[in-house]
Amino acid sequence: GALLSLPPNTLMAFDPTRRVQREYPRVPGPGDEGYDASNPVMLHEAREQAAREYWINVMETRAIRNKLRDCYRQNGVNHLKECRTLALAYKARIESPEYAMPESEKTNPVL
Repeated sequence: GALLSLPPNTLMAFDPTRRVQREYPRVPGPGDEGYDASNPVMLHEAREQAAREYWINVMETRAIRNKLRDCYRQNGVNHLKECRTLALAYKARIESPEYAMPESEKTNPVL
């Protein structure tokens, strides 16, 4: 039988435990060769790509922060020594001028 029978186009609730890896084709963004801002499809794809990159960056930073918090809690008084690499990685990421800014928006923001 069917494992899941939902009507078509039914939105499912967000499940943070689900590990789905999706690959999207790289599309030209502002400043890239072949980018045409007057093409609405290309503009839409560039905006979607920028949003995906932004959220990936934010979620990677959040994962580092969560690992740092767990390390601090597990190591107690030894956290300065044991969690140093995570702390430095987190500090470098949040202090960088490009923090949470997609690659395609560093020089030319998508408007």
